[in-house]
Amino acid sequence: MQEAAGVGAGPIVTWVVVALVLLALAGIAIGTASRRSGRAVRWHDEANGLADQGSEVVDAVRIWAGHAGAAGADVWPDLQRRTADVARSAQELSHRTKASRPRELAEGAAATAGALAERLALYAGALPAPDQGIRSGLLAAADELDRAVAALRTAV
Repeated sequence: MQEAAGVGAGPIVTWVVVALVLLALAGIAIGTASRRSGRAVRWHDEANGLADQGSEVVDAVRIWAGHAGAAGADVWPDLQRRTADVARSAQELSHRTKASRPRELAEGAAATAGALAERLALYAGALPAPDQGIRSGLLAAADELDRAVAALRTAV
């Protein structure tokens, strides 16, 4: 009779072990998904912050390019510093992501911010009366940065 009891307990123990293994696998899967989701949310928050900074720079460029005489030469070093900050932050963001599309968008934002910084240097060098070509180039570079940071908002 003891042999019969031992045989009956085997399948129950097997099912309990299988259930525990399945629960452990489900817990691992949920934990992994949760960590990935958390990273995506943090990246998205950083991308939105960067896009906000970029938009502020673009707005300032548009305003100051339209009012070169009123802006004064002391404004341009600050604007160049802010543009360089956006480029550096975008580059850092691109290094922290593994997904190719968001990384490409962050690298694109870094490149367009760098191009805008170069245009700012040309514009500042031509003050107080930059010609229309320099002004148009500056505004085109600002528009490019605006599109790049807008695209960053959509990437996750």
